[in-house]
Amino acid sequence: MMGINATAKLLGGRLTARINPRLWLRRTTGVFAMTRNELTCTAQLSYFFGNFYTTGWYMTPSHYPDENSGIESKTSSQYQLQLGWGSGSWNLRVSASNFLRSDWRANREILRSEYYDMSRRVYSPSQHMGFALTATYTFGYGKRVERDNELKHESSASSAILK
Repeated sequence: MMGINATAKLLGGRLTARINPRLWLRRTTGVFAMTRNELTCTAQLSYFFGNFYTTGWYMTPSHYPDENSGIESKTSSQYQLQLGWGSGSWNLRVSASNFLRSDWRANREILRSEYYDMSRRVYSPSQHMGFALTATYTFGYGKRVERDNELKHESSASSAILK
């Protein structure tokens, strides 16, 4: 897998845009030999205005083989919108996930072999539309948390070269 994690802060840091495209190069051998290369992407946009913020993200669908079983999985796209407010130690958030989707299908799994074919649907509440209201209170101890740290969901190390 090769990927890039890019973040841009605009409008004095009030607007944050993140994009994470990944190129997957997959090849299996043996009974279930296959080659499956694909480009996936996750994008996020956040905007802060006063004590309020809004953020949205989108993840593209994916089609990949299991390394051990030969089963191919096809997943749906996922997306979410959030509107929040924070002041002092309080944070309130309303979120809507997959709000245009009315089915429960998470992915489709397919197996093709010389003697046996299989196709099944996997259902999950995580792919269905969902709405949430969250209220949190942060107790003031330990490391100081800043507004910029709230939305950090990076899974890679920072580069000292780009700083």
